[in-house]
Amino acid sequence: MKNRNSGFTLIELVVVISILGILAVLAIPRFMEAQQNAHNSTIQGSGGAMASGVMLAHAQWVVNGGVANPANNNNDDLVGFGNNVIDMTNGNGVNQAGWPAGIDGGNGSNPSNQDCIDIWQNILQASAPTVSTANTTDYDATSPGTTCIYRYTQDGNNSTITYNLADGSVLTVLN
Repeated sequence: MKNRNSGFTLIELVVVISILGILAVLAIPRFMEAQQNAHNSTIQGSGGAMASGVMLAHAQWVVNGGVANPANNNNDDLVGFGNNVIDMTNGNGVNQAGWPAGIDGGNGSNPSNQDCIDIWQNILQASAPTVSTANTTDYDATSPGTTCIYRYTQDGNNSTITYNLADGSVLTVLN
């Protein structure tokens, strides 16, 4: 009986290692692209959810007869949407055409950063991405003029979701 040692030859091992190296070189860029695509999808999903939430709040305002609280003919605290705290005014009781402006007297003509955070949290409600002004969450909120700008912080590309309180538009920009 002959005892045969079986195994791989050096050439076979070199070929397999070379093939694995080539696959790694091709796969890493595709993985990086997949990661950025995931970030972009997250931003687009959040922007779509924000736009839908704003439109739903506006629709509830319309259903309420163009006032937030039809029981007392009041334009504060939208009744029937979410947890009933979204303001539909500019803080002075002037009608904002039914677009969310904050909570507890939010100022639609010049919202604060906190108004923008409050709008985000109350429009998106459960399981919403996190937002703050500290640049330590999913989105960083700022409020130039009559807009709320939510900058995505997780990929370093400065993609944004912009909500315009004057006309209810939501714009998502991927960078």
